[in-house]
Amino acid sequence: MHISIFELAGQKSILTGSLAGRKVLSDLIAGIHPVAEAEIVYLDFAGIDVATSSFLRECVVGFRDFARNGATNLYPVIANASAAVTEELEFFAKQRADVFWSCKCDAEGNLSNISLVG
Repeated sequence: MHISIFELAGQKSILTGSLAGRKVLSDLIAGIHPVAEAEIVYLDFAGIDVATSSFLRECVVGFRDFARNGATNLYPVIANASAAVTEELEFFAKQRADVFWSCKCDAEGNLSNISLVG
């Protein structure tokens, strides 16, 4: 499953604040359909120049918590994050002793630069 954060955020390239993060999280969860098999969910940050820690906390961590605690078989991965978004996510993750999967994903679904952030 591939979900564009840029589209969910109203095509904004700068994502700030916990309120905006909660709104995107709400829209993200509303668009998820239950799956029986385990499935990776690529949270695609293509088009996003900057995302603050508060946005990432509410959106990305919120979605990961939803996926872990719910009756879903979903595994979120951050895809196509800019250097600034990755840096903010890494800073946030290190403060929490946390880690996130990250990668680059092209239009054909080919993966590269697979790594852990945090």
